Amino acid sequence: MKQTRERNSEMTRSMRLLAILLIPALALILGAAAPQALARGWTIWECEGDLELEESEVFFEFNFTDCDLGIQVFLDGSPWRSMTVRDEIGKPVLNVFTRRAWRTEGGAEFSLEGAEPQLIDPEEEPCSLTDPRVQAFLQQYREGEYTFTGVAAEERCLLLGDAELTYDFPTPPDLNLEDFPEVARWDQPNAGAQVVSYEAVVELEALVEGDEQVFKETATLPAGARAYKTSLTFLRLINSFTEEQIKELKFELLAQEESGNKIIVEAEAD
Repeated sequence: MKQTRERNSEMTRSMRLLAILLIPALALILGAAAPQALARGWTIWECEGDLELEESEVFFEFNFTDCDLGIQVFLDGSPWRSMTVRDEIGKPVLNVFTRRAWRTEGGAEFSLEGAEPQLIDPEEEPCSLTDPRVQAFLQQYREGEYTFTGVAAEERCLLLGDAELTYDFPTPPDLNLEDFPEVARWDQPNAGAQVVSYEAVVELEALVEGDEQVFKETATLPAGARAYKTSLTFLRLINSFTEEQIKELKFELLAQEESGNKIIVEAEAD
């Protein structure tokens, strides 16, 4: 009887050990089958043809003038019921699920901007890309390839995309507003990541019948651009206000590098 109890006790310990070992394996299997679970038993496959993510982006936007920095996610493509974004090692960083009528029709274009804390007060000390506070903020977000996996709204196939997140930024452009608002000019230092495009913004804040209103003119410019000429239409708008009515008139320049990261500089008219 004693030997029987010992054998039974040994078998119980073995079964417990086996159960403990099986739990991680089961979790791994369920994790790999997550897309199929989203389809509620339907067999799903990678979408083909027009059913795909046309754009998928993960990037940083750094306002160098104010020294605030944030991360952004953008995607666009065929309608989807759910979307998951994973980082370089496969950890989900964003899950979006549609509900009710949104689930029936599906989502398509989606944009999310993270909070943009001011990391350095530029009135007290200069902003710098190499500052430890800036680098610490960037490194909260894992560098590398991010993957997008969604389930199409009708076909229930997988919509896939990817994006590369880097810590690369162009050096801040040097603005010259001597002839602004007619023309804004800039120099682009060669150090840092290569610029692939610019976005120029002329912004006017003025009083209209006692209320403050903001007017903007924007344009996308090639990497070789070094000046922006404000349109005659927008110049006429500016000149239609008196100096007392104009609360702010400024120029903003956004420089974008290859992976999508953007650095912004801005200055007010004299």
